[in-house]
Amino acid sequence: MRRLQWLCSAAFLMLASPSLAQGAGAGGIVPGTAAGADALRQELARFVGTSAFDAGFLRISPDEKGYRLTVNFSTDFNVPGEGAGDAPAVDVSLKSYSVRIGQLSDGTWQVQGNDPMLLDWSIKVGGQETRVSYDVSPIVFSGIFSPEISTFSTLAGSADSTRVKQTGPEGDVTVSIGKQSFAMSASKAAGGGADFTMSQTGENLVERLDMMADPERPTERIPVDIKVATIDFNASAKALRSREILDLYALALPMLAEKNIGDHQEELREKLLALLPLWDEFRGEYSFNGIDVSTPAGTFAIDKALVDAKADGVEDDSAFSYSFAVEGIRTQSDLIPAWTQPFLPQKLNLALGLENVDLAAPARIAIENFQFDKTPPLSPGAEAAIAATFDGNLPVLKIAPSSITGPGYSVSMSGQIALDTKTPASDFDISATGLDAVSKQLQAAGADHPEALQTLGFVSFAKGFAKTQPDGSALWHVETKADGSVFINGTMMKAPTPPEDLSDPEADEQEAPDQTEVDAPESDMDTPAPNGGN
Repeated sequence: MRRLQWLCSAAFLMLASPSLAQGAGAGGIVPGTAAGADALRQELARFVGTSAFDAGFLRISPDEKGYRLTVNFSTDFNVPGEGAGDAPAVDVSLKSYSVRIGQLSDGTWQVQGNDPMLLDWSIKVGGQETRVSYDVSPIVFSGIFSPEISTFSTLAGSADSTRVKQTGPEGDVTVSIGKQSFAMSASKAAGGGADFTMSQTGENLVERLDMMADPERPTERIPVDIKVATIDFNASAKALRSREILDLYALALPMLAEKNIGDHQEELREKLLALLPLWDEFRGEYSFNGIDVSTPAGTFAIDKALVDAKADGVEDDSAFSYSFAVEGIRTQSDLIPAWTQPFLPQKLNLALGLENVDLAAPARIAIENFQFDKTPPLSPGAEAAIAATFDGNLPVLKIAPSSITGPGYSVSMSGQIALDTKTPASDFDISATGLDAVSKQLQAAGADHPEALQTLGFVSFAKGFAKTQPDGSALWHVETKADGSVFINGTMMKAPTPPEDLSDPEADEQEAPDQTEVDAPESDMDTPAPNGGN
């Protein structure tokens, strides 16, 4: 599969090459010629080698609207092996897949496709074989690749269906997805690089897993059915170093193929440094709607799930954030006691962030000192220099307002952890509403289920340390300090940790008194009693 990845990357590099500029023909598209196809082959051979063309793995031919780039490794793209022990036997085949490319009068390239993708591969290790097949209906797409920004300025397409099947010794998996569509746009960023946005949607995902429960009974399987009504993905980046990314590929791909990367280390360092900071900002978001999971143990459903991630580039003060939210949670299982149903959460969200992250200094030290042909690639001195960049400058982990909500109650939390000490200091606010109602329900459930009373005891204990707010909610302000002490609403719950004893342990052992004649010291402090909500 690595060769296929190289091919895709090399194709973009080929289109970005200024050496392929030609004169425009009628309709604004340069007509395909045998000489033009040969020039494209020579440009692409710089990255994938001439053997790809000699073996028929890759073909470029003139087309009525430019050129047709065809990939076909149904017969010769196999990785041989014995199929036993550490020598796997791998077989990969892709039915002929092609795209049409044509250069426009402004130097950009029109890229179009409407072929299905049929891919099969298998791997056999130790006498056990795993087979996977992909069947994607015709992927109809059209886009404009811009050499100026080294990416697509526009791209849109769709596929009506996708089917995946996997069989193996540990179980079988089948997946089907209905219509999928995708779109992308990019433009030149004011400060260099490219600003881009992209989106992808899919509908009616159906997955069936038949997993082996016990190797002693391989024919017995555990079925798991998963359904998702819709899946949406959106991503964006500001000032993406798209040109520098392709430049790095152009340098690295042939080195990896020839395995002579150690001879070009200074060139690689130059390209890697030019790549920084990768982007100014990157963001990705997934949305899942109508999730249903069915297993022999019960069912689980979610109305909506969201995942959102955001990352700055490699800067000296980078920040990262991640959030996860689900709503409309429903669970039915004989494994869940019936008395707990009224307390199961229906909605939750978690939001985390890292701030004050210096990535620039360690990245530059690593690149400037990395020895690509040695193991380990970094010297102890370089590793120490990287570690030193974090001394007194470690990130701050923040928990943005996050919550768990159930029938009639809600628990929320926010705060931060300073990671610049041996014992991280933290500061959190935890609040809850509906605890009185929850306590009454637990009391009632305890009549038939004694374990409910144990939960009630925990709730009552926690309420004892809380402060009642004007709106009736309970608040716990929790602080952990660098000296190891812990406070809840200003009351010390744990004393500071004693300083480490740095004396000579052998001398201490010689001078230590007979411990049987020494009374045990009194506790440093008594555990405070609950404040009764005051």
